[in-house]
Amino acid sequence: MHKVLYVMSSDYYSGAEIVLFNLLENNEKVAPIILSGRGKVIDRAKANKVEFFQTKYLDSFKFMRVKGFRRLFMGIRNSICLSIEVIRLVQSQKEIIAIHCNNNKVSFYCLFSVVYFSLFKRNLIRVRHNHDISYIGIPKKVRPLLDFIFGSFFNIIIVPSQATKNQIKWFQSKVTVLYNGFFLSDYMEVPKLIKRDETNDLILGIAGKISKEKGHLLLLDVMKELHDKSIKLKIAGLVEEEFKEEFLSRLEDAGEKVEYLGFIDTMFDFYNNIDVVINATSKELSEPLGTTLIEGLMHNKILIASKVGGSTEIIEDKVNGFLFENKQELISILLEITNNRVEYVDGDILEKKLPSRFYGEKMVEDYNYLLHV
Repeated sequence: MHKVLYVMSSDYYSGAEIVLFNLLENNEKVAPIILSGRGKVIDRAKANKVEFFQTKYLDSFKFMRVKGFRRLFMGIRNSICLSIEVIRLVQSQKEIIAIHCNNNKVSFYCLFSVVYFSLFKRNLIRVRHNHDISYIGIPKKVRPLLDFIFGSFFNIIIVPSQATKNQIKWFQSKVTVLYNGFFLSDYMEVPKLIKRDETNDLILGIAGKISKEKGHLLLLDVMKELHDKSIKLKIAGLVEEEFKEEFLSRLEDAGEKVEYLGFIDTMFDFYNNIDVVINATSKELSEPLGTTLIEGLMHNKILIASKVGGSTEIIEDKVNGFLFENKQELISILLEITNNRVEYVDGDILEKKLPSRFYGEKMVEDYNYLLHV
């Protein structure tokens, strides 16, 4: 069987990692090998008996959190050391046909090895998986240069949406849209919605990494302004360290209508206790696709998202969800749903069916076509 080396970040276990595990755990034509730092990626590899190797150079991506000369030094050091480990690993396992770097940070750290393979092992497929529509911490003028460098040495550049592809100006012929795929069989036995004490509360839920660009502050402002006490918000996920103080302060100001759950292991319980999946990513960050929106469809939830990036490729406004551009539009949408709660939550005003382009089987089929397996 063909082997693929998946190099993955260990900082966060969020949409990008969930999608990749969906891919590699359901692909019968590829045997995965995972290279990552200690953390949830390695923990899941162990739990699912996936072959893995652990490296200290992916333990924590402090590179993006420091500035100046130190940032440059750390980036180059980690890139060289990790690349040496990758080269040795590929040379020791002859069955490896591809190296798959699962985000932009990993692609940078593996760059020296990718350059090496492009010169001395040209038959090895080199995949860059770009989940980001914008590069946080990287000056906007530098992005085209990074795209040019990555495009020069990677064979394949995978993106999760057309919106993300449109942001890449170089080597468009190498860029392929591979929509995040989910397997319906994983959701066939999802427990039915837990009834909540005969109340008519409308429960909103947002899950994933908590950062300034993800729109949590906007949601907290909305909850504070809304006088309707039946509209409540649950927030799940890990808070970025530099954002923690501001987030917790604003969370307290929002009052009892907002509940912070922290990191949660099972998303089934989360979705079973909400009515609406909301994604409020800002225009500055934009949204490459929005994994929780797709999962929301799998759980027959109402979808609400900011009108940015790939969210518009999931949601058709007022057909299978709602799109908003500012705070007032969001408030109007919430009041509309609340005033017609039975029709929206329990009825069939909105289509709540997953489009076939997001099926896991199609994702696996399209991925294997790219690898020629």
